[in-house]
Amino acid sequence: MSLITAYFVFLCLYLDNAYAGKKHYDRESRYMPPNTSNYCYYPERKIYDWELTPIEYCKRPCDGKPKLCHITLYIEQFTTYGVACLGCPEIMENCFKYGCISANGYPRAIISINRQMPGPQIEICQNDTLVVDVVNIMHESTTTIHWHGLRQMDGNQYYDGVPYITQCPIPPGNKFRYIFKVTECGTFWYHSHTGMQRLDGLLGALIVRCIFEPLKYLYDFDNISILIIDWTLHPARTLVSGFTIHKQNLSPETILINGRAPHYNESSQKYLPVTVFNVQHGKRYRIRIIGTCSYTCAYAIQIESHPVTIITLDGGHKIKPIGCDTVIVNAGKTH
Repeated sequence: MSLITAYFVFLCLYLDNAYAGKKHYDRESRYMPPNTSNYCYYPERKIYDWELTPIEYCKRPCDGKPKLCHITLYIEQFTTYGVACLGCPEIMENCFKYGCISANGYPRAIISINRQMPGPQIEICQNDTLVVDVVNIMHESTTTIHWHGLRQMDGNQYYDGVPYITQCPIPPGNKFRYIFKVTECGTFWYHSHTGMQRLDGLLGALIVRCIFEPLKYLYDFDNISILIIDWTLHPARTLVSGFTIHKQNLSPETILINGRAPHYNESSQKYLPVTVFNVQHGKRYRIRIIGTCSYTCAYAIQIESHPVTIITLDGGHKIKPIGCDTVIVNAGKTH
């Protein structure tokens, strides 16, 4: 055995022993990823677990008493219409199993959050502090999360989620804790700000309810959020990383509403389930619309046989209520 071969075998054995028994990521490690730049800085904020309120308990009537709202987001390479969907739509209940992301019925590589697409909806109150542990369990990609529409002030700029600008990206197998006080209220969303991960499903809704809502008299219920996602049959990196000599179509194949779209299965003569909103006759609903579009310029949205009144724009900016029959939503805009 040559000296080089022997050294290589020794190195492999050393690495195997060094990583023996370790998990894919270390739950006990610090919440900050390793600094890959001398310009990365994170303020020290010590928070104890007993101070945290699980995110499901932060969805509440806003009484002006702020909470520290906590959620963990696991970022993972995943697929639509995968094994969890086995039997869907012939067995319709399988379409709603955990981990079944039906989308438009075609298998496609995606990036999921907690094996959901879109990711879990976050609902908090104005002046709550949001504590989000982002765990990157992808194998080869870094990631970050940007909180779209929120002004990160008073030291919170380090949690804005733009890699190499406000933070170091989160390497594979590492986690990062976002901590910031949310002083604004309205309709926002979160998404990856790394590469084209947002186009592959790394996004979700962020609803911040106002302590005092002056337009509350205009609606009876505030429980409907619509994420409009333009969707292609192939991962985003195969479409926009370069152009062929032939004309390349960057138009989406379909539009997803909260991650679902109809797809007719000729062999079973059944449709995939679509997103359904149940309403009561005669009641008024506030519908929060989030345009996550990437490939298209704008959407024209209509609710059949129903008038619409627009009351907010771009997060929580109040406007004089205006009636219309069509709502135009551009990329990144919310209503």
